[in-house]
Parts: sequence; structure tokens; C-alpha cells
Amino acid sequence: MFNEFAKDLNNNDISGTVFIYGDENYLIRWAVSEMIDKYAPFDERELKLVELYGDNIKASDIINAASTYSIVGGRRLVLVHNFMPLYNKADAATELALNKIIDFASSNQNSSILVFELGSEWNKGTTKFKKNLIKVAKTYKMSRLNRNTLRAFIIKRLKTSGKYMSKRDIEDLIDMTGYLNRDSEYSIDEMDKDLRKIVESTDDVNITVEDAVDIMTGDEDKFIFNLIDELMKNNNGKAFNMFLNILAKDKDASMGILSLLTSQFEMMYDSLELEKEGLSIKTMANKLSVNEFRLRKAYKSAKRFSNKRLMNILTQIYNIDRDIKIGDISADDAL
Repeated sequence: MFNEFAKDLNNNDISGTVFIYGDENYLIRWAVSEMIDKYAPFDERELKLVELYGDNIKASDIINAASTYSIVGGRRLVLVHNFMPLYNKADAATELALNKIIDFASSNQNSSILVFELGSEWNKGTTKFKKNLIKVAKTYKMSRLNRNTLRAFIIKRLKTSGKYMSKRDIEDLIDMTGYLNRDSEYSIDEMDKDLRKIVESTDDVNITVEDAVDIMTGDEDKFIFNLIDELMKNNNGKAFNMFLNILAKDKDASMGILSLLTSQFEMMYDSLELEKEGLSIKTMANKLSVNEFRLRKAYKSAKRFSNKRLMNILTQIYNIDRDIKIGDISADDAL
């Protein structure tokens, strides 16, 4: 929908009442900013831009602002931010007042462009006023991006910063964020922040997915990835020292490490089982409801073992967990 907005803005096809809402606050803010730049240029902004905020905005305030002509000619831009009746049910008296806004939005208004903007945190469910506004206003729903559009966003951000990332690494970065996963809460706002961190973390023009892993992966994930990597290489002494270092920082870390090991080895075992069905990594990740990047790493590690060996490891981990919980051994000694 943001492409449709950009097209309409470029073609001067925005007028009357506009409603901008959706899942991506980054795109909502971008759309509002573009409208301000176009319809309330900086040297006329004080006279052409009206912004209404807060829970105390009345329908009459909105209509009065939108009905007033600019003293410098042309239309004013009236922005209404997070109007409560868009996300909270109104009482009967307020509903009558809201009908006047709907009537105004349905008319040939030429005094202003009236814009209702609703952030994603308030875009939960619907109300009568929201339904009616969608019917009469020029509505743009800023939904989550698909893979192609997200890839283009990343490339543009990197190019603006003078950086480059290979196509394969960009795909891995997308998978690592989990943005495309069903029910993911990772947003474009977070993607933008992470890209800034990645760009600022290196002086090199070329950025790899490993650079992104260092910035974006949590300490626990980093630890378990590295621990298992060392175990795969038979670097048991190094792996043991990693465990001791973590334990020195947090005396209660053992059970957390056990949980992470269990999760990672279960993923490794499951990936080999699903491979027998001829499934792709992407399909495996969807079936297991896990991050595709994490599954790819787990699958790569799993390929160095047989299913039987992985099951033996898991059995040992399950037995350790049982022995700790029944008090036969301390968590530190068991690990």
C-alpha cells in the first residue's frame, strides 16, 4: 500500500480526507512526513500545518480546523494523531458528533487535506468510526513488507550509507531477523536501527552476514552457537573454558545453558528427520515454527552427525535434566 501512496502523492492525487494506519510505524511516519513536506513547505509551515494530538480531541475541534482556509492561499494540512474513537468505542453522544466528521469527509472539501494517522500500537481491532472512515476517506494501510520489498529497503539503506552486502548475505539477514515469520513482532523500525548499528560497526565497504550476527544476535544465542561449534571441532577444552567463564559471571547459568543446549540439539535432530522427507530449509523452518537462519545453522551442525548420535546426545541431556531436578547431582557438576 505504501507504493500506492507514493504514486498518488507524486501524481497530486491526494485530497479531501485521508486515513493512514497499519502495522508499520516507520511507513506511517514516512507517509506523514512526505505529506508535510509537500503540502506545508517549511517557509509556510506555521500557517499551513495544524496538528491535533491527545485523548481530548473533540470532533468539533477537527471539523473547525479542517474547515478553516489558509490565509496564504491553498489548502491547509490538518493532521489528527491517534484519534481515540479509532480504537476505543464511543458513547452515543460522541457517535453523533463523529457522524459529522464522516459527513464532512464525504463532502467536497477544498479548505484542507484532513489526515487521520493511527500508529500500530493503537491499531488493535476496529470501531464503528474506523469502519466508516475507511469507507469515505482515501485510505492507506501500511502493511508489513514482503521479501522483495524488504530486500529493496535493505539495499537502499546500505547504498545510502556507502555499504554493500551480497545477495546471499541479504537473504540470510532477512531470515535472521525473522521479519517474515508468521506472528513476528520485528518491525521496519527495528530493522532500520539494526542496519545503522551494522553500518557503524565496521569501516569496510563490504558487510557480511557474520557482521550482522555479531551485532544482532543476543549474548545467549552467540554463546550457544559458539559452544556447539567448539564441541563439533572436538575442542572440548575450549568449550569447557567457555562454560566456566559464563559460570563465573552467573553462578545460576547452568540450567539456562542446559535449556539452550536442549533446544539447539532438538532443532538439529529435527532438521535431519525432516530432511528425509525432502523438505527445504524454508519449509522445515515453517514446520518447526523457528527462525530460518537459526535452523540453517543448526542443520549445518547436524550434518556432521548421524541421527543416532544426535539422539544419544539428546538422551544424555534429558537424563542430566532429570538427575538435576531429582537432586542426584548439581547442575554445574552435571554439565
